[in-house]
Amino acid sequence: MNSEELKFLLGLLAFSFFCSPAMTQSFLKRMYSEDVTFQELVEETDLFFRDREKGRGSGYKQYERWKYWNGRNLDASGLIIRPDVALSAVDNFESKNDGKNKSLDTYWRTMGPTAAVNTSTWSSHLGRVSALGVDPRDLNHFIVGSPSGGVWKTTDEGNSWIPIFDFEAMISVYSLAIHPTQSQTYYCGTYGLGIMKSSNGGASWQPTTGIPANALINSIVLNPENPAIVLAINQWGSIYRSNDEGENWTEVYTSPGNDLYDIEFKPGNPSVVYASGAGLVLHSANNGELFVPLTGPWNSASMMLAVTPAAPDHLYVLQSDQGGFGALYLSIDGGVNFSMQSDDSGNNNNIMGYSLFQKGGQAPRDMDIVVSPTDASEVHVAGIMTFKSTDSGLSWDQTTHWIISNPLPFIHADVDLMQYIDGTIFFGTDGGIFISNDGLASVIDKTQGIASRQFYRIGVSQTEMDCVSGGSQDNGTGVIRSGIWYDFVGADGMETFIDHSNSDIVYASIQYGSLYKSIDGGNTLTTINDAPGSGAWVTPLEQDPVLPNVIYQGKRHLYKSLNGGITWDTVTTVTPTHPQDNLIQELKIAPNDANTIYMAYRYQMYATTDGGLNWTDITPPISFSGINYIAVHPSNAGRLLIALSGATAKFMESTDGGTSWTDITNNLPNISAQCAIYEGGSQDGIFVGMGPGIYYTHPSLSDWQFASKGLPRVTVTELEIANNYIYA
Repeated sequence: MNSEELKFLLGLLAFSFFCSPAMTQSFLKRMYSEDVTFQELVEETDLFFRDREKGRGSGYKQYERWKYWNGRNLDASGLIIRPDVALSAVDNFESKNDGKNKSLDTYWRTMGPTAAVNTSTWSSHLGRVSALGVDPRDLNHFIVGSPSGGVWKTTDEGNSWIPIFDFEAMISVYSLAIHPTQSQTYYCGTYGLGIMKSSNGGASWQPTTGIPANALINSIVLNPENPAIVLAINQWGSIYRSNDEGENWTEVYTSPGNDLYDIEFKPGNPSVVYASGAGLVLHSANNGELFVPLTGPWNSASMMLAVTPAAPDHLYVLQSDQGGFGALYLSIDGGVNFSMQSDDSGNNNNIMGYSLFQKGGQAPRDMDIVVSPTDASEVHVAGIMTFKSTDSGLSWDQTTHWIISNPLPFIHADVDLMQYIDGTIFFGTDGGIFISNDGLASVIDKTQGIASRQFYRIGVSQTEMDCVSGGSQDNGTGVIRSGIWYDFVGADGMETFIDHSNSDIVYASIQYGSLYKSIDGGNTLTTINDAPGSGAWVTPLEQDPVLPNVIYQGKRHLYKSLNGGITWDTVTTVTPTHPQDNLIQELKIAPNDANTIYMAYRYQMYATTDGGLNWTDITPPISFSGINYIAVHPSNAGRLLIALSGATAKFMESTDGGTSWTDITNNLPNISAQCAIYEGGSQDGIFVGMGPGIYYTHPSLSDWQFASKGLPRVTVTELEIANNYIYA
C-alpha cells in the first residue's frame, strides 16, 4: 500500500461514526473486497503508523474509531459486512418472521438527549449533523441529517424539530436538498440506500433508481432555473444526473482514482456546473451532461468549491494539506485562470486545524467554504473551527471556537458543512446545527430537539428511574436526570456506569481508559486516578455488584480499586498466548457473585471464580475474529453468553462457566452481533442488540423474534435492565 492509498487513515467518512480527513477510492473499494480481510487492512495500517505521529490532527483517532467499529462487524471470513448486505439480511428476517414479534409488547421511546447542559465538560453538545437542506424561499424551513440519526425537520428556524426518516430501511444520511419551488419535495442522500425522495415534506419516502446500493451520496444540487435537472455525487468517484426531478439517475462522470466532494451550479448561468474532489476540479458547460477537468495550480489533496451571485465568474477552490489548510485559489474568469490567495507554506496559517501553527485537521469531512451572496470578497472557511476573510482570502480572522469558555462564539468542533443563503450562514458540525445572521458576530445554537448522538456505551441507575449515563462520539459523557442531560466529560465518551447504591455518583471514561468521576450527579468532577497504562479504544470499566467503592478496569492487565478509583492494585497478570491479544476488550462481573469474573481479549477469554487468584482459559473452540460483548445471568454466575465478530455463531452461551459452549444464533440475521442481556425473572429471556435492531427469545420460544417496535434502524451497542425497564 502506498502513501496515497493510506490517506484514508485520516478518517474514513464511509462509516457512520467517522469524520474523515482524506481517503482514496482505491482503498475504500478494498474494504469490501472479497480478497482483503479486516485483519490484513489493520496490519497494513498499523505498519504505516508505526513510526508516524499519532496525535491530534494525524488521523490516528479516526483510524481507531474505524478499527473498533469494523472489527465488531465482520462475517465468518473476516470481511467487513457491507451496509446493503446487512439491510438485506434484516429485511429477510422480518419477512420470514412476520407475526412472531416481541415488539407487540415491547415498545421503545426515545430518551434523547434532545437538550443538554454543559457542566464540567470541555464543550460537549447534542450530536452530529452531516447534511443540510434549506428552503431557499423560507429560511425558517430546513432539514438536517446525521450519519446514524436520520433526518430532522424544522419550520420555525430550528426552535422545534420532528424526525422524518427514523423508520426507513437505513438512516445514515450524508446529503439533503429541498426543491427550490416545491417546498415539500425533499431529497436525501444516504450511505446504503442511494437517494430517497419525498413529495410530502418527509411524511413518506420513495426510492429512486439508478444509484448503486453501496454509494455514499455526499452532495445533491438542483438547477435553480430548471429543477428537473438534479445532480448528485457518489463520494467514491461518480457524478449522477437526473432530468426528471430525481426519479431516475444516470452516471455522467466517473473517476477511477479520485474521491469527489463538492458540486456547484454557476450563479446566473446554471448550464455551467463545477465539481471537485481529491486533486481535481471539473467543469461542465451543458447542464452536467459532460464533465472535463480544469487546469489549475492544485495538487492531489482534497478540494471544496464556492461560488457567489455577487460575482458569477468567481470560483474559489479550497485545498487541504494533511487534513488541514493547504491553499485557497481564486479564478475570476469562470475557471480559466487561477491565482493563489493564501496558503500555509509558512506553517502559521492553518485555518482548518486546531491551531494556526500546527499541521493537520480533519479534511475533507470537516472542510467547507462559502462566499457571501452579496459581497464576493467575504469568504468563510470551516475545518475544526471557522475563519473569515474580507479581502477574498488574502488574510483571515478566526470567527468561532470549539471551547465554550472562549470569548469567540461557540460552534462545536469539526464543522462538516456551511451554507450561506441571503444573510444567514448555516453550520453543520459534530455537535449539531448552528446559524449566524450577522456575519458571525454572533452564533445561535439551533440543535435543541434533535437526537443524533452516537453512543458507545451506557450505564443505568438501579435506584432512580430513567437515570442513565452515556458515552458518545465527539460529545463526551453525560447523565440524564429528570429528563435533562448533564454533560460533564468531553472527548469521545466510552464506558460509563452509575453507582448502584448512589445515583449521584457517576463514572466516565474516554478513549484508552482515562477516567473521570462525579459525585454530584454530573455537576462537577472529583478526584480519580487512571489504572496503570493505556487501555483499548473502549476500555472496560465495571463496579463490584455489592461493594460500591470496589471498581475494576481492564487494560493490559486487570486492575482493582478499593476506594472508588483513587488507588489501584493488579488483579491478574494473565498473559494470553495469541500474539495479537495485548489489551482486555470486554469485562463482566457476575451480578450474584463478585468472585466470578469474565474477561476477554480479542481472541481469548478467561474466567475466575475466586476473585482473580486463579484464571481458566474458556475461549470457545470455534473460529472467530473478536469477542464483542459478555453478558452474565443475574442469578446464575455460571451462565453467560458472548457476542462474536467474524464467526458463523453470532452468539454463544455457556451454562457451566465457559467449560462448554452452545451456539444460540439460530434464525438471527447474518449481521453484526453487538451486545446482549439476560432478562431474568419468570420469563428468563434474552435480548440481543445487533447492527441494526434488537431481538428476543426465551425458553418457550423455538427461535428469535424482532423486538424493535418504535426503534429506528440503528445499531444497538449496549442493553441494560433496571426498575423493570430495558434501556438501549
